[in-house]
Amino acid sequence: MKDSLVFNAAFSTCDTTYLENIFVEDFEFYHDKGGITIGRDTFLKPLRESCERRDISKPQPTKRILIPGSLKVFPLKKNGVLYGAIQHGVHSFSSLNNEGVYIPGDIAKFTHVWILEGSKWKIKRELSYDHQLQQ
Repeated sequence: MKDSLVFNAAFSTCDTTYLENIFVEDFEFYHDKGGITIGRDTFLKPLRESCERRDISKPQPTKRILIPGSLKVFPLKKNGVLYGAIQHGVHSFSSLNNEGVYIPGDIAKFTHVWILEGSKWKIKRELSYDHQLQQ
């Protein structure tokens, strides 16, 4: 799947055009702390605003790290034909403090439901849950 590309676009490069093309229009995001977000544009709006304020000459304010060995992908088929996939993993986040040092934040599970639209993989649903403060 395109896990690293999605999170790189969101956290490192602020490539909102890429993200617009990877999420379906009726995208749904379920977060155990932030609630439900319905619609791709509603989901991407705060990211766009954050990216517009960000000084790209400075280090990224938040890092996302995939926990090695945690990513699993399960194909979805109908009558033997692949139409999507479920992707599950665990990731952690670190935020830049005022001294320019990354401080560990949450570790959480995530699940993405990917669908094939023609020959393109797109994220239809996303769940982010079991957030715990890293020790």
